[in-house]
Amino acid sequence: MGGFEKNDLLGCFTDFKVCLCVFLVPCYVQGKIAETLGKSCLLHTLCFFVPILNIVDATCIRSEAIGENVILSFLVISMCYHLAICQEARVKGADLMAGDQTAVAMDRA
Repeated sequence: MGGFEKNDLLGCFTDFKVCLCVFLVPCYVQGKIAETLGKSCLLHTLCFFVPILNIVDATCIRSEAIGENVILSFLVISMCYHLAICQEARVKGADLMAGDQTAVAMDRA
């Protein structure tokens, strides 16, 4: 659960980069959070575009990332999706710019 106590639901506004990424490209952030849990970033990014699957996927990721029960995760995702994704990204320390660093490393090789 590392970091959950320090990152409350409204704490996302303290990290402008995460906040901006979630509000502009929430599908990407959801995928990066799944990646920190050892899951496929691409698969979970694509789940964002299927409405009911998105809610189920986001609920499962949140319950695993934050460590809260599934019903509470479902309620939080349903009522304040963007704030919940911000909180998860901060708790899990999702590296939202990793794609850019990988591309730079490939160019140098």
